[in-house]
Amino acid sequence: MQTLANQPIFNLPLVPKNPKALEQEKNIKAVLFDLFDTLLIIHDEHECYTKSLDKLHKTLLRNGFNCSFTDFNNSYLKSIEQIEAQTASSLEEPHFKTYIQNALSDLGYTVSRKDISVSMATDEFCIEFARHIQVDFHAATVLKLIQSKYKTALISNLSFSECAWELLTAHNLAVFFDFIVVSGDVNMRKPDPKIFKMALDRLGVSASEAVFVGDNLETDIKGALNCGMIPIHINRHKTEKTKISCKPYMAVSSLEQVLLILEELEEEIVC
Repeated sequence: MQTLANQPIFNLPLVPKNPKALEQEKNIKAVLFDLFDTLLIIHDEHECYTKSLDKLHKTLLRNGFNCSFTDFNNSYLKSIEQIEAQTASSLEEPHFKTYIQNALSDLGYTVSRKDISVSMATDEFCIEFARHIQVDFHAATVLKLIQSKYKTALISNLSFSECAWELLTAHNLAVFFDFIVVSGDVNMRKPDPKIFKMALDRLGVSASEAVFVGDNLETDIKGALNCGMIPIHINRHKTEKTKISCKPYMAVSSLEQVLLILEELEEEIVC
């Protein structure tokens, strides 16, 4: 590995009228996945982040940063807003430690993101965050079947990237991928075409030969469509289907249904 059941729902007609276009588009050689809420499920996202930030704050207190949780939380949220505004166009992904550094700066502390106290706080945040994560029951089975037929990769948006790696190891998922990239490691995030292209290049496939599976319509589905990939939306909560850029995408309500879509795509190639 390189580092750095219901029938599928079709939002729009999937099959192109041009047979040559069909053959080109459906010659699938690789399947790429998002991580969170696709393979790993965040249980009660609000509670997860609140408790994780509380652990982070208590670690800072033990290291001499004297501020209330309310004040730190407000500065942390301010840091998020500022960084999101700064990176809205570039789609850069500063590491999570930058958010802590900026929050502390807002509170009057001068500290480097490389400071040991910032690293310790990040570690505590990650440990608590991981406690709220559950692996999809079918993840290992689905990934093993897909890996036996296709090249595989994982692209995850997570600024505290070390946590993604630890979770992949803890849940024995890393072995199912030929290539893994986490946004916090490379300072870019989905839907930036460059992070999709990085994975495609490492797999040695073109975008038209790849399927991307994810839960987020903007970062995963629209990002994959804009790169020329075939997207599959995991719509676990069965929210209203949305047309994106007047292009087709497929939706399933569970991970195992992805296998059905891949089978249908293979059948279309034969036909």
